[in-house]
Amino acid sequence: MTLLCTYWGDDFGRTFDILVNGQKIATETLAHSKPGKFYDVDYPLAPALTANNANAIVILFRAHHDSYAGGVFNCATLKPAPRIVTIPQH
Repeated sequence: MTLLCTYWGDDFGRTFDILVNGQKIATETLAHSKPGKFYDVDYPLAPALTANNANAIVILFRAHHDSYAGGVFNCATLKPAPRIVTIPQH
């Protein structure tokens, strides 16, 4: 699975950790990197983080000292696309 988060490109001065089920998966710093538009960031989730949680996971955005978390404008979990196997015909 993948965690997809949408941020506002004008945000700056924000550094925070992203935790899934209590485990840190990333540290994000918003630094005015995409002025005037929203942008998405994908965070791959290790299978062990979601294996025993069929119905729900807990996502926490934890600010670093003297900082703020977010803003997060969208957050979604995505399953991998189905794998299509083509069998050659003889």
